[in-house]
Amino acid sequence: MRKLILSIIVFSILNFASELKAQCTPDTSIHSTGVYPSVLDTAEIDVQYNQIIQFYINKDTTVVFSGNTLDATIDSITVTGVKGMPTGFTYQCNNSTCTVSGGTTGCVTLKGKAVHLQGGNYPLTVYLTIYAKVMLGPIPVGQTVYDSTSKYQIVVRTPAGIAEMKETRQVFVYPNPAKDILQVYIQNSAVNFSYQIYNLSGALVQKGETHSFEPVKEIALNPLNTGVYLLKLNDNGKQYLKRFVIGD
Repeated sequence: MRKLILSIIVFSILNFASELKAQCTPDTSIHSTGVYPSVLDTAEIDVQYNQIIQFYINKDTTVVFSGNTLDATIDSITVTGVKGMPTGFTYQCNNSTCTVSGGTTGCVTLKGKAVHLQGGNYPLTVYLTIYAKVMLGPIPVGQTVYDSTSKYQIVVRTPAGIAEMKETRQVFVYPNPAKDILQVYIQNSAVNFSYQIYNLSGALVQKGETHSFEPVKEIALNPLNTGVYLLKLNDNGKQYLKRFVIGD
């Protein structure tokens, strides 16, 4: 029993230490309101991604209210969410509440591992809640401001050998959004091809081959639910990757 209890204690300590190590450290040299860096690092397929975002807001500032410039004091700022990350990615703040006081720096770590066929651009939106006091004459009035920033995107680099083709160049998929049937046309290719369809988690959900003498091939989508998918085409030694949507 003592050995079991000791093992549980040791496991808990190691797990807590791991969580502390995963947290970012605020950069106390930052004293200008804003979020840093200006551009996020590029993510690679099957490589652990860790990107730290630092944010700071001055404690004493001014706001414009009904056309008047008023003095304001920032009590705190809280990160309430990060939307748009690749599937499987998460974020972690430097403390459990994701809240920092006005005039101090906070940070967020974006982390995860992009899986097969998750290549592409992922625009992010970071949601913030700001608690402040605005001086209406001699009277401080509490204010809660819900804000967001969309300055960032995570770029996941596509694996070598798979080209993301533009709709106007060589590969056409339509309609997009699709429903039951997806039509595919590869320019300057009259042969049939094999294909695989993946969801955004990288799981293979459908595969097959086309069997038609027509230049436009059709792929039945009946078993698939609504959502975003990636279509990988294998055409006579060439590989293409297209993103498409199945709508209602």
